[in-house]
Amino acid sequence: MKQALVDSWGTVTEDGVKNSSVGWTFYEDGTASSFAFGAGNSGTYEIQRDKIVLTYHSGGEAVFQYSFENGALQMKGDSAGWWNMYRQ
Repeated sequence: MKQALVDSWGTVTEDGVKNSSVGWTFYEDGTASSFAFGAGNSGTYEIQRDKIVLTYHSGGEAVFQYSFENGALQMKGDSAGWWNMYRQ
């Protein structure tokens, strides 16, 4: 799974529009960065069963349930519904 995840991902809105303002980049070395409307954060990530666990250098943590099927990634955070993702 980790190899398939390595790339930059943006979100897709419910009506199918690609949103390049919010997304994540996962690197092969286990580091990651996220961005939301210009602001960014970086840290490391681990894949734990059906979850991606991001640990930011700032000390925060984000856990996302994920689904990856036929090259399509979906992520779901605690405070949001499922996001369809696209490779940027």
